[in-house]
Amino acid sequence: AIVLQHRVTGLDWGVVYYADIAVDKDQIISWDTGYAYRGIFDGNGHTITLNFADTGQECIAPFRYVGNATIKNLRTAGTIQSSAKYAAGLIADIRLSSTVIIENCRVSSTISSSINGDATNGGFVAVVNTGANVKFSTCKFDGSFEGDNCNMNGGYVGYNNGTVVIDNCLFAPDHISTKADGCQTWVRNGTGTLSLTNSQATREYASLVIIRNATEWHTFAVMVNEARGQYDVNAVLAADITTSEHVGVTEGAVYRGTFD
Repeated sequence: AIVLQHRVTGLDWGVVYYADIAVDKDQIISWDTGYAYRGIFDGNGHTITLNFADTGQECIAPFRYVGNATIKNLRTAGTIQSSAKYAAGLIADIRLSSTVIIENCRVSSTISSSINGDATNGGFVAVVNTGANVKFSTCKFDGSFEGDNCNMNGGYVGYNNGTVVIDNCLFAPDHISTKADGCQTWVRNGTGTLSLTNSQATREYASLVIIRNATEWHTFAVMVNEARGQYDVNAVLAADITTSEHVGVTEGAVYRGTFD
């Protein structure tokens, strides 16, 4: 890992694992943005266990920065503790305009945040940057999100400004103790898009919307439109309201969730 992080610039590296290994903070791949990993990484069915004690640094994951790459047949485990943003179970940051394929991977890691507020952590990936294309296929998240005061996380991707495709995947978290405000079961989209097919979640990782007036009803309607029937948007009506706006504006943006 140390050799790779110092020599990977400008080169594609093909790597195959032949054993389960445990790594520490000095063996994270691509520690600096100038050394983004490129190539094909085949975990060969093995596990990387990363136990990371908090150092106050952003972007912590087994792969810190990734460019054009394929990562397949890999399981990650261990506990990543962080007091900064952008922690993830596999990749912290996918670089601008990169193409990344994540295939037959499983994240069983615990992502533990001490942030009070927006953490932008992701089960697999923390941040997908502008112009990047990411495809997940046959992947599973069965790790945990911990942190009593953090929010704004994504079950698979913490924040997306690119294009994400998720096919035949499972979100089955072992435990979630964070707040759900601003969280999304699969992907938190910024300017990006999500295509979700043939995938299931054993539980939703989303906030409860409180509606007290027409403005908050509008916010709820926008959230339903953004969800496009792919995940639940749960809501509670906390007051009588009058509105001329309806929710579920097209067949492609049907309402899904529990409305109390």
